[in-house]
Amino acid sequence: MKNKENILIIGSGSIALKHFNILKKKFNVFFFTRNKSLKKKINLNRIYYNWNKATENDYLFAVIANNTHKHVEAINNCVKKEINIYCEKPISHKIFNYKGLRNKLFNKKIYFICGYHLRQNQKIKYLKKQIQNNSITFQFKVGHDILKWRKQRPRINSYYTNTKKGGGCLNELVHEINLIQFLFGKIEKIETFNKKTKRFNFKCEEFSTSIIRTKKKQIGTLYQDIFSPIFFRNLTILCKNKLFEYDFVKNKLKLNNREIKLKSENLQVDLIKDNLDFFIKLIKKRKFTLQYFDESVQDMLIVQKMYDKKI
Repeated sequence: MKNKENILIIGSGSIALKHFNILKKKFNVFFFTRNKSLKKKINLNRIYYNWNKATENDYLFAVIANNTHKHVEAINNCVKKEINIYCEKPISHKIFNYKGLRNKLFNKKIYFICGYHLRQNQKIKYLKKQIQNNSITFQFKVGHDILKWRKQRPRINSYYTNTKKGGGCLNELVHEINLIQFLFGKIEKIETFNKKTKRFNFKCEEFSTSIIRTKKKQIGTLYQDIFSPIFFRNLTILCKNKLFEYDFVKNKLKLNNREIKLKSENLQVDLIKDNLDFFIKLIKKRKFTLQYFDESVQDMLIVQKMYDKKI
């Protein structure tokens, strides 16, 4: 029987454990974390608290699933050890020397992808094909209640309730920026108004509204909210004689008020698995590209522009 390959997960939170539960079926999974309580969550001996010890093994790739403000440090550590990188979104909460990092990735041929699993959604893939070369306007809306979203009640010192550590609605909901650029092309201009929260002494914005123009001169809006009492994620796209409406929560896509049913229906766990499988195929087939690194940096740069205006 062929020996299982090794995967390293950096982090110990709920996102790290989601990836562990998917990857453990086919791989030997190791953890690197500073959190000594991880052993209470999972029955696993392959947990390292020392980076040099952790990297004595060979890994197909590492999943970076620690706090957002620690992503760049983790990426650079993986680059030094020449480990391929699957990084949870966003790549960073602030601008860093991404050109220097890109050169290192290129020179060492280190594969990189960010965890934008919604791009594997069959309905998103369908929409991308349908709206090509069409004159388009779009409206994107997303809302979560962060108090219910996380398994543990957010604390004042939690990274996701602190903008300076990569929290707040603009960083936490960066998936929408990535999907907009995936579907409609690069964002050329964005005007954003965001509102800082006064709840629980959290140090982050709670909602924002943006007007967007892409390089293809398509105009759209984006609303993001992390204190919504209702979970919603909706995308409306208006083309010539076509109105697409996609409710992510109900997983229903309509064209001119008629539901479109596709053969493959995706749940979140399936989407994460599909994205991991996509990355593994890139590595196995030696299809080296820095496209996904460049896109992740572009998303980060757009988010930085979105902090300009406050209400």
